[in-house]
Amino acid sequence: MNKNIIFSLLFVLFVLQSCFSQKKTEEVMGCQDDKFEAGQSWKYHTRSGEENSTLTILKVEKINGETIVHVALKGLKVTNLHSEEDISETIDHLPFSKEAVVESVTELLGSKNQLPEFTEGYRHWKEAFETGKGGVFTITIKEAVEYVEQTMKQ
Repeated sequence: MNKNIIFSLLFVLFVLQSCFSQKKTEEVMGCQDDKFEAGQSWKYHTRSGEENSTLTILKVEKINGETIVHVALKGLKVTNLHSEEDISETIDHLPFSKEAVVESVTELLGSKNQLPEFTEGYRHWKEAFETGKGGVFTITIKEAVEYVEQTMKQ
């Protein structure tokens, strides 16, 4: 992933804490969820012009009793002044509350055995989360994409 995108997403995580629900990690465990599991591909309520965008569930975990769903998005048209092309078609890692994902998804497309690479973005998020400097999006995926784009335009 382009390092500028990683740094931009980290910036989003730190700046947008007011949109996040924050909790320090007391206990972290992978979890079984009744709706989401790693590898699932979903359609979701997208922004205009991104109707073919899909999300992939990267990881589902429970931290302090809250289910966090980590997703990757593809098929985007996000203005990104930090990239050579000025457009990003993917976001490799965003953490959401389960409720935000439930509100966003529209159709399960299937499951994949191979996930896109997300470990670096996840690691950065995890470090920020554990120190109280990051959280999870509680807004819809569509709204989060819009917020990411506004940040990348700066």
